[in-house]
Amino acid sequence: FSRATSRMRFGGPLWKDKVNFAESFLYEMRKPDVRGLAWPNDSMKIQGYNSITNFQFLLSQRHYASLTVNLFPRRYQWANLNALIPRPATADHGQKGYSIDGTDTYQFNSGSILHILFKYTGMETYAHGHGPEPMLLTPTGIGGNYFNAWKRTSHQEEGQTIFTFPTKEWLGKHEMLLGTDVIHRDFTGLSQSHPVFLLRNDGSPAERIDFSGPGHLSAHDTAVAGFGQDHWIMNDHLATTLGLRYFGETNGKAVNFAPRLGVVYALDQSARTILRGGIGMFFDRTPLLAADFTNNPMRIVTPLDPSESPLGPSVTFRNDCAQIVSGSPQILPNCSDLGSSPYNVTWRLQISHRFSRKLTAKVSTLYSHTFKLFVINPVSQPGVSSGALQLANRGSSRYHEYEFTVDYKAGENADFSMSYVRSSSRGDLNTTDNVFVPLEVPVIRPDEYANLPSDVPNRLTGFGLFKLPWGFTLSPSVDLHSGFPYSNVDLLQNYAGEPNGQRYPIFFSLNWRVYKDFPLPFHIHRGHTFRFGIYSINTTGRHNPTAVYNNITSPMFGQFAGLGKRVNGIVIEFAD
Repeated sequence: FSRATSRMRFGGPLWKDKVNFAESFLYEMRKPDVRGLAWPNDSMKIQGYNSITNFQFLLSQRHYASLTVNLFPRRYQWANLNALIPRPATADHGQKGYSIDGTDTYQFNSGSILHILFKYTGMETYAHGHGPEPMLLTPTGIGGNYFNAWKRTSHQEEGQTIFTFPTKEWLGKHEMLLGTDVIHRDFTGLSQSHPVFLLRNDGSPAERIDFSGPGHLSAHDTAVAGFGQDHWIMNDHLATTLGLRYFGETNGKAVNFAPRLGVVYALDQSARTILRGGIGMFFDRTPLLAADFTNNPMRIVTPLDPSESPLGPSVTFRNDCAQIVSGSPQILPNCSDLGSSPYNVTWRLQISHRFSRKLTAKVSTLYSHTFKLFVINPVSQPGVSSGALQLANRGSSRYHEYEFTVDYKAGENADFSMSYVRSSSRGDLNTTDNVFVPLEVPVIRPDEYANLPSDVPNRLTGFGLFKLPWGFTLSPSVDLHSGFPYSNVDLLQNYAGEPNGQRYPIFFSLNWRVYKDFPLPFHIHRGHTFRFGIYSINTTGRHNPTAVYNNITSPMFGQFAGLGKRVNGIVIEFAD
């Protein structure tokens, strides 16, 4: 029951052939266990709900409109709890959010369609610790109370128009559309922090980080886009999709063009072998947290001796924004116009072959490279009492993968899929989202280009569905992958060795479910069944760790903690 999620859907006509209504409601209350901590303080708490209420208005046979209201509050209590971070040192974060959107769709006599959308979203987000005590970073874990508290109120208004042309015949069939999109975003907020101490093994402080400034934050941005697309079906073997998108924003680059191309080609008449490929450029909006970076509290770093007396002058890090011009940072007077927008270039190629009605295989490769990411880097000189936390658009990341997948369907009673992915994920570590979202990091190290925290070079997954006698179903799955990377650090939390150059042990989990579906009476829920059974996660009980003593001064350096174990439970759910 600690993993239960309740769902409810209902609806129907309010006015026959005129107005329809639908409601979807999901309530979530989960308490995931954290290995390595003692009960009852060994679980975090996730609570919230998602309500989607929709009204559809049938104005005529060619004209309909809709109104949708979405509520999505959620709270994460003890969000960063793990074997080395007990509850008092954790933080809560959450949101109260809602959106209202209306659409209007009209089909003309020619077959063309005009679709108009307007959407308004409002959110209040927050994070805070569990007390006013300083945060303590020790070689064996984290103590005290989490140091930062923030709250933000944000709004977003979006208007979109899409015009779809009737199908045109010219060397095949053309399905074309044109559209525009306007999005305005703004937020106001407050960020406040109390001191952070970096401790030696004997408990004496080695460094203190203080924070200065009110931390009143606000930013806004307006983005405008225009786009066109042509889906060209040349013949029974070949189809392409060609698109072009204009994008510009007030807090980034004003003029950007992003072309896109996709191709599907059947190599034989029966379409047993299909080649798919695509390449595109994609622009993202500038993070609003970057647009007001200079108003964050300044950090003041003081080295200390064991008696807590200063070993040298404190260094105050002011917050600066910069543009990279000809390879060098050019300091900006403020962050209200950062002059560039992050963008990504991605291409993918896949070939699939159906050997028989039972066996299908595919091989694919994907490459994705992101440019102009905003990264934060501390800049200081020895013996100088002032430095800078510099935000600049010099970051990048890349991801490359090869995937091999086999699907085998042995009639009505057995279905099995196996997939292997070989991948590489590298990039700058100090992007704005890694530093501020969802929780601000207490120590900002110099930025490095290295393996990203999500990098998994090898991953093998499998999933099956097998019908057993007496109406039972067996659903096994397996996950075998390389361990996630982590960094060794020294006493002052600086990288000791290659950033993210170490890895957790190989992860392995064998899971299964056995269940049976029981029909429900017609008047309860048409077409649904009640599912009851048992399940097991990590059946072999492998000790997949979730934490590591990575401080080189720790007496337990290199040891892993938060070891996994088998989890058994009961399947209770409704199914289609």
